Amino acid sequence: MNPYLVGNWVHVAGEALETGWSRKALTDLAKLEVPTEILGDMAWVIRGDAAATWAQWFLESLIDNAPYESRENLGFAHLYDELRQILRNELHMHPMDEVSALASQIAKVAWREISFRRESGLRKSPSKEQRRRLWLSNEPDPRCYLCGYKFCEAAKDKFLNGSDIQNIARPLLFDFIRPRGLHVVDLTIQIDHVRPVRAGGATENDNLRFACGWCNRAKSGHMQLYGASSWVNHRIQHPLLGWVSIPRPLWVVRMTQLRARCEDPSGCSATLATHELYVAPKRTTGALNPSNCRVYCDVHDPWAGLRFVGENVLPTKVS
Repeated sequence: MNPYLVGNWVHVAGEALETGWSRKALTDLAKLEVPTEILGDMAWVIRGDAAATWAQWFLESLIDNAPYESRENLGFAHLYDELRQILRNELHMHPMDEVSALASQIAKVAWREISFRRESGLRKSPSKEQRRRLWLSNEPDPRCYLCGYKFCEAAKDKFLNGSDIQNIARPLLFDFIRPRGLHVVDLTIQIDHVRPVRAGGATENDNLRFACGWCNRAKSGHMQLYGASSWVNHRIQHPLLGWVSIPRPLWVVRMTQLRARCEDPSGCSATLATHELYVAPKRTTGALNPSNCRVYCDVHDPWAGLRFVGENVLPTKVS
């Protein structure tokens, strides 16, 4: 860590954080490269999700997708021609063949997004055959693809036979970071669209996964970290840790699913396919957020003896 670079960046960032509405402070911050140390071990997720968001804004700044999503008579050729004209006007000093190549590249990406969204209104619930195929591909011990939670027998019976949800027993203690089980539905087997329906995700087997109710609700229709507020979710007074900030559920789900393995330095072989995974802070003095997050199995979890608490410790409303 370079103390000067980090210190200077934090000083400038502090000015921007003070109100959030200072043009000068934000301009000064934008000029600085973010030190790698600021983003932590999951920098690739933080940067990647930001870049994906910027890419989406860029594409939509060139052409509003709404007319193409709404009018079936507008096809790829219309999109390409419109993009080529826009780029020709903006890049009139560049060779035309290069402009056309760029228009084609952008049109292909934009059209794929438009096609997804055109079909989103046609999405239906998974059919009985799709549910059966999904079950067969996850036998004999289906797990949540987002956290690795192993479903109980009562949850399996609910999914296969429609048995009473009340047959699923709530736990006595709860993970204060991921309090699955506060509601019985958290423990059920649900079918999640990896690419959300509202983003055009298809109800097809390659886009369907088993998820526990808690993770499915936390993921919702989001595709990047930035779908959630940048502020922590709640705080609790842990009986042993004292006051602790609770991260956004979306952060927990996305970090766990994308890392998908235990990060203990021993080289632990635990993955989402074999174990439930948990998030804990890299620096125990800091809040658990995307910049201070590591993923562990239950054996190597540094919070193993602290993670599970009584319902009375949790915030009144957990979102």
